[in-house]
Amino acid sequence: MWALHNTGQTGGTADADIDAPEAWDIQTGSNNVVVGVIDTGIDYTHPDLVNNMWTNPGETPGNGIDDDGNGYVDDVYGYDFAYGDSDPFDPIDGHGTHVAGTIGADGNNGQGVVGVNWDVDLMAIKFLDDNGNGNTFGAIQAIEYATMMGADLTNNSWGGGGFSQGLYDAIAAAGAADSLFIASAGNSGTDNDATPHYPDGYDLDNIISVANTDQNDNLSSSSQYGARSVDLGAPGTQIASTYPGGGYAYLSGTSMAAPHVSGVAALVLAENPDLSYQEVKDIILESTDPISALDGKTVTGGRLNAFEALSSLNTAPTNPVRFDFNGDGVADILWRNGTNGANSIWLMNNDGTRSSSVNPGGANTAWDVAGVDDFNADGVADILWRNGTLGNNRIWLMNSDGTRSSIVNPGRVDTAWDVAGVDDFNADGVTDILWRNGTLGNNRIWLMNSDGTRSSIVNPGGAGTDWDVAGVDDFNADGVADILWRNGALGNNRIWLMNSDGTRSSIVNPGRVDTTLDVAGVEDFNADGVGDIFWRNGTDGVNSIWLMNDDGTRSSIVNPGGAGTAWDVAGVADFNTDGVGDILWRNGSNGSNSIWLMNDDGTRSSIVNPGGANTAWDVVGM
Repeated sequence: MWALHNTGQTGGTADADIDAPEAWDIQTGSNNVVVGVIDTGIDYTHPDLVNNMWTNPGETPGNGIDDDGNGYVDDVYGYDFAYGDSDPFDPIDGHGTHVAGTIGADGNNGQGVVGVNWDVDLMAIKFLDDNGNGNTFGAIQAIEYATMMGADLTNNSWGGGGFSQGLYDAIAAAGAADSLFIASAGNSGTDNDATPHYPDGYDLDNIISVANTDQNDNLSSSSQYGARSVDLGAPGTQIASTYPGGGYAYLSGTSMAAPHVSGVAALVLAENPDLSYQEVKDIILESTDPISALDGKTVTGGRLNAFEALSSLNTAPTNPVRFDFNGDGVADILWRNGTNGANSIWLMNNDGTRSSSVNPGGANTAWDVAGVDDFNADGVADILWRNGTLGNNRIWLMNSDGTRSSIVNPGRVDTAWDVAGVDDFNADGVTDILWRNGTLGNNRIWLMNSDGTRSSIVNPGGAGTDWDVAGVDDFNADGVADILWRNGALGNNRIWLMNSDGTRSSIVNPGRVDTTLDVAGVEDFNADGVGDIFWRNGTDGVNSIWLMNDDGTRSSIVNPGGAGTAWDVAGVADFNTDGVGDILWRNGSNGSNSIWLMNDDGTRSSIVNPGGANTAWDVVGM
């Protein structure tokens, strides 16, 4: 099966494939993902398909009653709109059965072939008859059925005819229900930009149009194409798959290419079922392998790659980028004017420049920002406020445009306690709050619910009053925040590695640092998933980064370069979506700001000026 793993076994080019084995190391599919196969039906008794057939949970087979009230009697596996009955079986033609096998022939079962998904639910929706003929009305009915029954996506290896408003509307309605519509580009060898081909040519965001590539990464001579109308290529030449009667066959065409894309879409949804159709589409189109044969022939100029699509999910941070107020993966900057209580958020571009400024609303000057992080697991930074005089606390849950959505009261804490850090201490994707009583040396962690309220309070243990919390981050790559302590008088440092219940697991000594140096920030400066430590000597402007091992010990020390003593570190965060911490500097005397974009070895790559801010304003929460 060269399309999945091409070693040159059919005389083709090695690796001219979708990298399926590599993708299967990440995800092999899920029966929770439903793919509607709109075609000639499916041989649902085929031994390589029987375990992956969708069955209608609301229907009792063979009782002659429309049990689920959807208007169709005994639609157990789907429906047959070609003949107007409840049996979408594919007895002769084989086209739909072949397509279904490419999407989801049972994997690792020791027989036949394997689909892109080892596990998936295949909904059989027949509108093409046993000779492969159908009409637009039947297609509309089929699409509407898939949408009504909750298909996550449909495969549409069919086409022809002119523009139909009814068909357009049915596909649009599928999109409104968050369902992808993946379609073949056609097999006439013509340019779809010049002469539109339907249904893949409708201008709808939920459609992916697929061309046919061969085992040498060439565009098939029969495949239709279009630099504006066809999205990508996928293997579609001499594809082995299931066939009626328990058999197998080789078929070619864009009809065989489209189900490879449908299969990858299903894999992506199996890995992250919360993704929208637009997100799945973007992942697939942004992860193609560029090939010369598709340059200028498709929108992406690339061929499908399942591994790259899934890898793009797994290389994303487990938790959202800190300080990201609009969910774009770029850290933003929260400013506060402590004199008049005004606040402003700079939404940032992914090159360290400012995109826009948003006013989230003011807050009385009795209140201070105690932390910024995601308190409701929506991928958007929220703001923790504390009134140190009264001990009151509030959380502003934020919208994804930098505006305030709502205000939550998580509870009061005595004024002897201060917020020492905010991060996820129990690996549930929700930010928690670390409190410290500097007078007594006591500590507490508030484990938080995903609505900004407090779930429980944990005592992680005390620390002497000569120790201060210097930072919180994940220092051992287990997805749980750990605590960096510093004794400023002696220069000693300790890291508390934490359990996922807010308790302390162990204490590590990462080494001593001279008392002239202060921790200026903790962030991952080499993209290894482990927090590193940025040190600054404010007297002489010298800086240093400790790159850390994943056990809390120090690996190496890097000099990123110095900065004049007029400049202070205002925050460290990822300002260019490369997974590496960058450094925000502020000159409080003249209001200038600067961002150091960093390489993944702790050295400085470039310096960006995001613009100045009046000296009455301070960066807060970082």
